[in-house]
Amino acid sequence: MSWLLVGLAGAGLVIGTVALGAFHPRGGLPSSPVAISVRPAVVTAGRPAVVHLDVAAEVPGMPFDLYVVRHLSAEGGTFLTGDGTWATEPRLLARYSSRAEMRPLAVDWPPANEVGWAPLLVILTRPDADPRLSASWLAQPALRLVQLRAPLGDDLVARGAAWELAALGGLSALACGIVLVGPRLLAGPGTSGPGD
Repeated sequence: MSWLLVGLAGAGLVIGTVALGAFHPRGGLPSSPVAISVRPAVVTAGRPAVVHLDVAAEVPGMPFDLYVVRHLSAEGGTFLTGDGTWATEPRLLARYSSRAEMRPLAVDWPPANEVGWAPLLVILTRPDADPRLSASWLAQPALRLVQLRAPLGDDLVARGAAWELAALGGLSALACGIVLVGPRLLAGPGTSGPGD
């Protein structure tokens, strides 16, 4: 089980690295001023979570738009909306015109129906710019890898199925033993079994 988690963590890091590297952000972009966290830290499939965003530092290029994105690629991505749904077209999550407007955001993450790791990117752009184009970014995207796991019930069902298969295998072995050895035991000593 631990090797599976290590493998999933490695895959998540590779996905996040590729997602960030695929867009070749302009050199010299400042670090993201956004702190992102997800509660609970491990999201269970079928249960909602909350994405917390806090603009913690000064942002060059006020005003700016803020987006939370998954599966960002040259063709598009999925964007978290203010009402807690995912959209395939860019959806503005917040627009800040001044430092005084910057307050922490909490957005519901709809129940995930998948397991593994989900990279979340927070992208800051000029107002009304396309967040899919790195030329419109004001800072490096903030990245948070979120672990998505199956519900506990699914784990129990999988364990139950494994025990059922083990019991079925044991019963099959017992049945084979009865068929092969049983006639000899019933015939008694000194007699030959069927076909002898």
